[in-house]
This record gives sequence, C-alpha cells and structure tokens, in this order.
Amino acid sequence: MKNILLLVIIMMLSSLTSCKDNSVIMAQTSTPAVNDEINNMITIDLKGEVVFPNLYSVKEGVILYELLMLAGGLTSEADITGINLVQELSTNQTIIIPKKNTSVKNYNDNNKININTAPIELLTTLPGIGTSKAHAIIEYRKNNVFKRIDEIKNVNGIGDELYIKIKDLICV
Repeated sequence: MKNILLLVIIMMLSSLTSCKDNSVIMAQTSTPAVNDEINNMITIDLKGEVVFPNLYSVKEGVILYELLMLAGGLTSEADITGINLVQELSTNQTIIIPKKNTSVKNYNDNNKININTAPIELLTTLPGIGTSKAHAIIEYRKNNVFKRIDEIKNVNGIGDELYIKIKDLICV
C-alpha cells in the first residue's frame, strides 16, 4: 500500500515539475501551511541493501523503519542486526544498510558455534551460558582470538565443568 502511495506521490510531483506554467508551483509553495510543512522536512541519503536507495525528504520525527518502508523495504541480502530501526532520523543523515557478511561464519560445517564470531543471542543457546557469560566471551575476544576451543576456559566464569558441557558444540 505504501509503495502505491509513493508511486502516486512521485507521479504527482513529476506532473507538477513538467508544467510549463511555474506560477502554479509558486502559488502552491507560497501558502503558509505548505511552507510550514516544507520547513519540517528533513533529507536523508539512504544507501545499501534497500529496494530503492535514494535521497528522501520526510517529516521530522520519522524513524528508520518508516523510511525503509518508504524505500520499498530491505533486500534479501540486508543485515540489520546492528541497526536500530526505531532511531529518529535527523536532517542530512546518511544511512547505509549493510550486506550480509558471508565471509564471517557463526557456525562451522558441523553446525558448531564459532566462539570467535557468534553474537550474544547464539552464545546464550549453549548450555550453561547465560547473558553474563556470553558478554564475558565477547569482551574476552575483543582482545584475544580463540585459537583452540579449550581457551574458552580463560573467560571468567567458564571452568572445566562448563567446558565439558559445551566443548562438542563450539568451534574456532
């Protein structure tokens, strides 16, 4: 429905700009109500993995999710895991929706969880690994790369007993 509305708006705008009599446009933009609405518009440069990347003029207070819907939605390659969809947009902002990183794998071929790359949501699926231990793993790997799976015991709160529970479920 929003795509149809967008198409109608684009068609209306293109018909206005193709008019030979610019006084119609000037008369419309000189009214106080229209000027107030124009003053409340912000411009956003939307790039990356969206159906229609482009410059968009939207009302102040619009959130990223609304802009993405206006842009036709996301492509199948979009990775929005690190993006706040409810962030309020500000003028002259550039938003880049990244492509899924196919080179970083959170699993290996045996469906084991890679402790060097897995996000917190995946780490917490391991038995005995809650949110705090998952955060500890992520903090540890910011400064250290796990070269062997038994190095996970270097993480505060993970000892031999927990390692035995998860060793067959993890990889590096």
